[in-house]
Amino acid sequence: MSPPAPGGVRVAVFPIDAIGHVNPLLPIVQALAAHPEVAEVRSFGAARLARAFTAAGACHVPVEDPAAPPPPPPGVSELAYRSFVLPLAITERMTAHAAGFRPDVVLYDVFCVHGLVAARALGLPSASLVTFPGYGALGEHFAIQHGAAYDRLAPAGERYRELYGLDLLGEDFLPVLFPSPDLSIVTAVESLSREVDAVTMPRLHAALSRYDGTCAFVGPSVGDVRFGFEPHDRLGRGFPYERLDAARRAGRSIVLFSSAPC
Repeated sequence: MSPPAPGGVRVAVFPIDAIGHVNPLLPIVQALAAHPEVAEVRSFGAARLARAFTAAGACHVPVEDPAAPPPPPPGVSELAYRSFVLPLAITERMTAHAAGFRPDVVLYDVFCVHGLVAARALGLPSASLVTFPGYGALGEHFAIQHGAAYDRLAPAGERYRELYGLDLLGEDFLPVLFPSPDLSIVTAVESLSREVDAVTMPRLHAALSRYDGTCAFVGPSVGDVRFGFEPHDRLGRGFPYERLDAARRAGRSIVLFSSAPC
């Protein structure tokens, strides 16, 4: 990052409205908001995220997606539609809010095109948040499934070009994944992450090889501010170690299910 701006650094944050992506982001927002060289952290996204981001120390600006979007066209995955096409309905408002904040740096979820657009449109350094064990965890099928309908996404790509001069499809972005060219913050341990290799993942490698060397593996990101959990939650606000210990002492079986963030 460049030297702090007079009065401190202003950080714009663009999350996606998904619990498995928001919760790893909140401790980072909390740490930034408490940093002596940061003047303000401001988040932009769905109104229901306001409570969590405010508790983490950010000022939240609600910008809502369309209430009842039409279904995706044939051949376009639901994720590509929601990540690349639907954001066009609010992209100008989102970018205008960010420009009014006059940030020095942009932090965004890697699935959030708004963050990439804001950083590029405003000429700012950025960092994308990767809440899974590195890009290789996505696998080749992910790239094939969500990157197969470029022709059907061409009108949306042209609209981004008209608004911002960005040819996202021409730059070979997958229309669901928007890594920062500056930095990807990966909330996982590098030794447990899978590399993107050209042999087993040629399509994914073609889309991501230019980001080699930009990943910073920071390990699990867990804090005391969480989205989607209320204080009266029956498991409490921390990991239920005591419940698991009690179950083990009682001779009960414990089964752990682990899935990708959703």
